[in-house]
Amino acid sequence: MIDTAHGPVEVLVCGEGPPVVVLHGALGGYDRGRVYSYPEAGFKFICPSRPGYLRTPLSNGITAEEQADMTAALLDSLGIEKAAVMACSAGGPPSIQFSLRHPDRCWALVMGNAINAPLSGLHALIKPVAKAFFGWDWFTYIGVNRFVLYLLQPNLGLQTMGDPVKQAHVVAMLDSIFPTSVRQAGFLNDMTQFQGQSGYPLEEITVPTLVVHGTADIVVPYSQGVASAKRIPDAEFISIQGGTHLCFISHNESILPKLVEFLHQYAPAN
Repeated sequence: MIDTAHGPVEVLVCGEGPPVVVLHGALGGYDRGRVYSYPEAGFKFICPSRPGYLRTPLSNGITAEEQADMTAALLDSLGIEKAAVMACSAGGPPSIQFSLRHPDRCWALVMGNAINAPLSGLHALIKPVAKAFFGWDWFTYIGVNRFVLYLLQPNLGLQTMGDPVKQAHVVAMLDSIFPTSVRQAGFLNDMTQFQGQSGYPLEEITVPTLVVHGTADIVVPYSQGVASAKRIPDAEFISIQGGTHLCFISHNESILPKLVEFLHQYAPAN
């Protein structure tokens, strides 16, 4: 737990090198950020639990703008002047806002299957289910597992089959959902914010940007990744053919070298 000007923040820091903040997706936390961290690549990964998740109070930041400011305050408390920000899924809005509100603190932006616009009405149906059941941990322990995940995304099962490392990462991702009761407040807030916002001025982003998105993503539509790549000036785009919302796991061997190259290209000199 780190005290910041925007309240206490739960954070995991791993690795050494240029700092990269990982802003996790819905129903995540610092442990979800760890799944998408690669300290062995020579970077210091900073993985906070966003407001409403685990031990970071929701009052730290309701809106994406407030969460971006909390991220800047966290860097202040850690004594870090500038960092790259890697947005994972629902971490997209606060990451976009960080690059817009604190461009002098952001040396690069990575949009990994990340949200940049309101989600469809289908996602609104998830909110009442989450409100009714996510406080009961047994419900998600029973209903969320690899078998259900592969049933919904059979190509993900095929893409990770026979690879123990990828399978372990899928398990770690699923583990970062539990217990849902201490992630419920953040999830419900995310769902409210996604329906309430009208999109972001992506054309105003000035920091180097890498967009990664799977063509078979059923959580955040591929069209959002295409929009990020088109609208953010000079953005680089990695389109993963057949990739699901977890293409960072299933196609790690294709994505990681390009991600590391991108980060090294724009990392500030010591």
